[in-house]
Amino acid sequence: MSTPQSSSDHDATQQQKPGVMSLLGSIRRSLSRVLFHIKVFVLAFILACVVLYTPWSFLTLPAGDGHISSIVLLSGYIGLLALYPSHPHRSATLAGWLVVVLSVLAGLWAAALLFGGLAALFITIIRQRKLEVSRFPLLLMTASIIVALFRIDAHAIPIWFGVVFFIVVLTTGLAEFWEHLRQQKALQRQQQIAARQQAEEQCRQDEAQAEFTEYYEQLAQIKRYKSGMENEIQELISLIEEKTQAIIDCMQADARDVTPGKLFLNRYLPMIVKALGSCASLEGQNANSAQFEEVRSLTYQGMQEMSVAFGEMHQRLLDNDIDDLLVDLKVMNQLIRSQGFGAKDD
Repeated sequence: MSTPQSSSDHDATQQQKPGVMSLLGSIRRSLSRVLFHIKVFVLAFILACVVLYTPWSFLTLPAGDGHISSIVLLSGYIGLLALYPSHPHRSATLAGWLVVVLSVLAGLWAAALLFGGLAALFITIIRQRKLEVSRFPLLLMTASIIVALFRIDAHAIPIWFGVVFFIVVLTTGLAEFWEHLRQQKALQRQQQIAARQQAEEQCRQDEAQAEFTEYYEQLAQIKRYKSGMENEIQELISLIEEKTQAIIDCMQADARDVTPGKLFLNRYLPMIVKALGSCASLEGQNANSAQFEEVRSLTYQGMQEMSVAFGEMHQRLLDNDIDDLLVDLKVMNQLIRSQGFGAKDD
């Protein structure tokens, strides 16, 4: 048997679980990002060694120069981070790698990844139309490294590379920008269509509700009068209320039931309201004559007959719906068989 103390401890444990899971998720994401930085740094170190120990790059200074080695290593590291941010865009990454290839063709081996990352950064900024705070340090470091590389050899970058670089960045960035605008406009159109459909549906519901407002008001009057009646009459009135609501539901579900349902309710509901109102008025005056007893008896008899009539009308509307459904099903089956589908008779 559990005690109140054990129950409270269990509730406290259940409340702590979401917080613990959120903390574990944050730790897992942080460790994953740290591991990503480690892998990027190792890859940048390997690429820096390749660049520094080969004559392919425009950096022809001795590989033992610690300043140059640090710049090349940092160039590869920053470039890879810019190419693969936490939320990358596929087009920006592809355009960045295209710039990397063009940098290699231009002889800029040491700064190839850096130029590719810079292109990806520019494209992302154009696409988002803003510079995120998290990207500003990366952009600043990229610009600083490029300035440092220019100091080493200011004439190392071919003119054609600069022209192609800006063409790739502007073309991809503007294409991404226009695609983003197109998606936003499409989303706005969908939202407008959904809002218009919702408004139309609400309008139809309001119109349907207004169409049956008279019957709901009469039902409310009947409920008020019912409270002062005898138990036997109250049971019959409750049955009439139930069947009236069922008839209204049928009319709301199928427009073909509206005409017969309205004719029935318009004829009999006002009669019930008037009879119950008169009877309730006499009850309130504490009438206790033999004539009033006859009124009670006739009221009970009338409500009994009305409950039967309302039940039969509801069943008639249901039968009409069933007949319509049977006709639709038969037509569907005949259509299927006429097309050669369905079960084959042996």
